[in-house]
Amino acid sequence: MVGPHYGDFHLERKWTDAPSKFLCLGQVGSMHIKVELKQFVPPAGSGDVDLKGRPMYAVPWAVADPDAVVEAMTEYIDQAITRYMAAYLDDTDPLVWNIFQAAYRASVFPLPNEMLKKTLRLWVACRFIESKWRCWSDSGWADSDIRALNPKDPFYQDLDSLPPYIDYQIASIIIQRILGPLRKDVLRILQSTFNTHSPKDWFASFLTSFILLQNYEMQMLFQRQFAERRRAEVQYLDMPLVRATNSGAKTILAHFHYCYKGQRLFTPGFDWNAPRVRRMARLDAEQSDFMAQCRDVVVQRSATFQTINNTNVYHEKWWYTSQLFDPDWTPRDTLEHAPPAEPFIANVA
Repeated sequence: MVGPHYGDFHLERKWTDAPSKFLCLGQVGSMHIKVELKQFVPPAGSGDVDLKGRPMYAVPWAVADPDAVVEAMTEYIDQAITRYMAAYLDDTDPLVWNIFQAAYRASVFPLPNEMLKKTLRLWVACRFIESKWRCWSDSGWADSDIRALNPKDPFYQDLDSLPPYIDYQIASIIIQRILGPLRKDVLRILQSTFNTHSPKDWFASFLTSFILLQNYEMQMLFQRQFAERRRAEVQYLDMPLVRATNSGAKTILAHFHYCYKGQRLFTPGFDWNAPRVRRMARLDAEQSDFMAQCRDVVVQRSATFQTINNTNVYHEKWWYTSQLFDPDWTPRDTLEHAPPAEPFIANVA
């Protein structure tokens, strides 16, 4: 899954003469993409298994054209942003939901903001990796040998999961050809925006920073659930990823707070309609009212935020995002090793 050739897609394999099959892949509602598959001859005597312990070549069918899947995935993301927001965000939360809604509006109207558009696309693509994919035959399952051969998923036995080899290939496509380029684009644009430090970019910078930090929270929740499914004795199994996440979050927070140091933006006395705010952020009347509403919610939750930030439970909602509102922010101390596991109750709101 590493390098210029994206996994095994450029390796020679012995295809059979069997006609192509088409598999539908989806996560949210009825939205899906169609993937063309070709049958191949699996390696003789292979004992390879996937991360779920399933025989890798149990279903000897593979993606026929990875470029076509990249194109389909790209179109799927553009059509799926609002549906993924509805599926994965709590629409009763006046802070998270309203910030994402404001970001989506700014990404499409009146002049599309490229940074916000790419950030939302990145946020959706991250859910591709963390969430389970369902699959079904384009022509129905009745006579499908793919479903008959597909080993049961030990973690999601109530749905048709992707066959092991196809699951590996789809993950490779998402990581290397969807997430990789999006990540580079978002970081490049955000870095340039912070460096320019223009008042006209303040609103988009705030929204982008919040979404990226919220994405880290969802990523950590996935890491905790991953360890829980495997009955691990620690909270997180992939500590290099956890450390990288904490480092990335600190970098975003440091840039944001450095650019706007001295501005106690989310404290009771800050007036988002004051003339001096115009010098910091060129907000229209609607945006000023929106930020005042955010300030009020943050003030109400300040004690909760402080309590959460004094823990090492990185998968807890608000662990990263609440630091964006801290008027006296300093980098949080984070652990180099995974803490022991505690009774886990997922908080995905």
